[in-house]
Amino acid sequence: MRKIIIFYIFIAFNPYSGFAQKTRKVDVFMVYAITDSDSTTKIRFITLIPNDIENKQKINDIYFSVQPDTVFFRGNNKYAEFNLMKPIPESIEIISNITTFNNDYKTVAQGSPILDTTDLSRYLKSERWIDSEHPEILERAQKLMGKNELSTVKNIYNFVKKI
Repeated sequence: MRKIIIFYIFIAFNPYSGFAQKTRKVDVFMVYAITDSDSTTKIRFITLIPNDIENKQKINDIYFSVQPDTVFFRGNNKYAEFNLMKPIPESIEIISNITTFNNDYKTVAQGSPILDTTDLSRYLKSERWIDSEHPEILERAQKLMGKNELSTVKNIYNFVKKI
């Protein structure tokens, strides 16, 4: 069984949103083009879909051109599973309407309740796909350390901003 899935993503920003706003509405278009062989009778397809992230984004609506068989969570991630039978669709479109919240250094410095600072240990844990013990990551973390907490935060913010 051979299958080819091509993934396209397109993000459309609300043209009426300005730089000074604290929120922005965004439409995210994900299109999966599916090519199957004559002998393919079934394709099981799982994809990551947008999820609410506290103080960062709120999912207002999600449209599926083909309804998923199930939507499930694994850890903090949300997935849609499709079990496609003949005739297999040529594509699957997922359109998400999302409200994003301003979460930059200026917003945090002004005291917006973006981050619960009572227990930061959850933000320091290793994750399955993040190799936090890799020598290059440890070296970069050391270079980003500032003279105090505020300068460290600024260094990290500026580093991420350049990426």
